[in-house]
Amino acid sequence: IRYLLEVIKSWKGQPALVAEPFLQLAALEEKMGRKSDAKNSYKKIDDLMNDSGAVPVSVHVKALERLSDLQLKDGEKSAATATLQRLLDLYEKERPLESLRYKLGQIHFEQGQVQKAADAWRPLSQKSGSFWARMAEEKLRGSEWSEEYNKYMVLKSQLEETEKNLNGQVSKFQEKANSIKENSVWYYKQQKN
Repeated sequence: IRYLLEVIKSWKGQPALVAEPFLQLAALEEKMGRKSDAKNSYKKIDDLMNDSGAVPVSVHVKALERLSDLQLKDGEKSAATATLQRLLDLYEKERPLESLRYKLGQIHFEQGQVQKAADAWRPLSQKSGSFWARMAEEKLRGSEWSEEYNKYMVLKSQLEETEKNLNGQVSKFQEKANSIKENSVWYYKQQKN
């Protein structure tokens, strides 16, 4: 780590050169369990790119991807989705990032935000035969089935409750009919006597 810090200091002001050592530093910090420091190093690479535009794209992509992974591991789902969305907005047209698009939708899906997941996955369907598009489609189909099944279970429960209420009302009606019948028979016998 000390060597990387020295390299970063000596190349200060040269984002194209310093970005790679920052990426290596962040990876080491991650391995050492220093997630906060690693996230800061990945963010520093992003800041260098924002300020200069001179960071190699491959380094910037890797930094944003690793940053989103750490954010996700730390339960920072909104930060992770924002980082992934930024990454996709910047580089999806020029790099194959389908797996990251799928990951973005998966985060939304796991939070119960099916519509956001569908929106995130929509661009995958434009790539015919894409493995990630098929995965997303399968998830959405499963979700639709699950929603339909849940609706069925609610309706079934309501139907059972209605049937129970009707059976109670039928029993009361039968009791009333029997009472009327008994009263009619009694009245008829009284009239004969």
